Amino acid sequence: MVRIRLSILASCLALVALPHWGLAADYEDALRGGYDWNDTTQYDDTIGFEAGLRYIYSLGQHKYSVNGATATIDDTSHILEGHLRINDYSTNTFLRGTGGYGIAINGTYAGGAGSFNSGNIAYTVFDLGQFWLGGEDEGYGVGGFVGYQYLADNPDVGRASFTTATSATDVSWSTASTYWTVPYDSEPNAVDIHALRLGASLKADLGSMADVSLDLAAIPYANISGTLGSWGTASYVSGGATHIQSSATTLEGWGYGAAADLMFGLKPVDNVAVRIGGRAQYLQGTYNAIHSIASITNQTDTDAPPDGVYDTPPTFSNQNVIWTDNPFSMWRLGAVLELSVAF
Repeated sequence: MVRIRLSILASCLALVALPHWGLAADYEDALRGGYDWNDTTQYDDTIGFEAGLRYIYSLGQHKYSVNGATATIDDTSHILEGHLRINDYSTNTFLRGTGGYGIAINGTYAGGAGSFNSGNIAYTVFDLGQFWLGGEDEGYGVGGFVGYQYLADNPDVGRASFTTATSATDVSWSTASTYWTVPYDSEPNAVDIHALRLGASLKADLGSMADVSLDLAAIPYANISGTLGSWGTASYVSGGATHIQSSATTLEGWGYGAAADLMFGLKPVDNVAVRIGGRAQYLQGTYNAIHSIASITNQTDTDAPPDGVYDTPPTFSNQNVIWTDNPFSMWRLGAVLELSVAF
């Protein structure tokens, strides 16, 4: 028992008697916090930016079906696109945003029976990703991302007319005959898509003056909605009434697809890159097509014998029509030219 106590006492004395320079060194290291004050590279920014413009020459196709009838639209489009990428080197994460607009659109529809030279193509894409291997400042990177895309891809292939009459008072009647007229209007195609993106990103430097990148994205869900203004139902007579479409056709549905981007770049000077590459996107799915039908009966002369004065007013009724589970598909291929600056 005495030996154990003496051993403990000896150990305590040895700790107290540690050389002064050892304690001083530990104290100094503690104050430094493990930071190398002579390493000036630790003051460098951990955030980097890259921004630029892209020109895209693209080919696209759209197929919309309603009640068994399919419209096929083929177009050639010229698109200008701006992009911004923010890299966090300390966490190997990146945030990128892209916005594009079609500056010239032309093509054909109905198997080439009709042509067009206008329309609307606009989109935005936001992706948040991380490199799991390598990183932006290590010459290569392999990782993944999650993102969101808004897309309005609407070639102008004409408009289907529909009546704006909502009651019998909107019908213009002639008291001398059964002739009558109703007001009409039309709307352009205005279909919107909101999509989820899940993908993989690969990037590699090819020496100091070149790089290559590949992005592959699955689109597991896309919401489609808006107006298919080019589709309409022709007027017809049935059951003693004239039936006329009384609203534009609207869409409500969903789809899925995939997208890919491959770019090869050259860096003629520091922080400037010129890249060329290709892009592809495909979507398909189903939707419900909805519009209303106005049913109008003629005014009648109820006198016996008829005196030529039409004293019974017309009747007017409106009802909604829904065509369910209509398929759609769209794809777009593009050749891309990019000029970017890193800072």
